[in-house]
Amino acid sequence: MRSDKEIEANTFDVNKALGIDESTMPNHGFPDPFISAQFYGKLLFIALYQSASRTHYHFLYNPSSQKIEGKSHSCELINPYRDNNFPLKSFYNDERNEFYVFYR
Repeated sequence: MRSDKEIEANTFDVNKALGIDESTMPNHGFPDPFISAQFYGKLLFIALYQSASRTHYHFLYNPSSQKIEGKSHSCELINPYRDNNFPLKSFYNDERNEFYVFYR
């Protein structure tokens, strides 16, 4: 069992790393989080949505260094259903060398 100190030392604070607040909360009745992850070699592709600002974020995360690799990317999504929308699943296409993010 890990101690609280070990857990804290190995916790990546996504909000802090991206400089966003904690205004997005899970929707009642939806068990899925507003974030998805996909393995990419030794890295993780992370996609998340902050509903308050209608902003989609994605980046590559290195679990070994506990840092974002390269730059994070964001864009505002114009969506009338913003409160019920979130990235449900991410996939990597190795033929085209690109990721796909599917929203609810």
